[in-house]
Amino acid sequence: MQKKTRLDMEFESLCQGSLSHADFRALWETKLQDWVDAKMDMPTADTLYRKYLLKLNAELRKQVLSKDWRVDGEDSPPRRCKTWQDVAFACGLAL
Repeated sequence: MQKKTRLDMEFESLCQGSLSHADFRALWETKLQDWVDAKMDMPTADTLYRKYLLKLNAELRKQVLSKDWRVDGEDSPPRRCKTWQDVAFACGLAL
């Protein structure tokens, strides 16, 4: 119980702030893996999408939300991000 509570608090306090996107994404993925290892219930895909966006710095969030991205590859049409992985990929493209 104590470990799960600690992981919840760490996840909620996570934000990009002055970190590079790469460093933030590494921390994000580490926290998600910690949840899996602790056998915690994972949030829905929609919740993770919203949380990832909210934890990005405002400028990067604005860039990602302002247009469609080719998150499915060069040969696919651009589209809006639907998952946190799409958002992370779009951040890489934006940067």
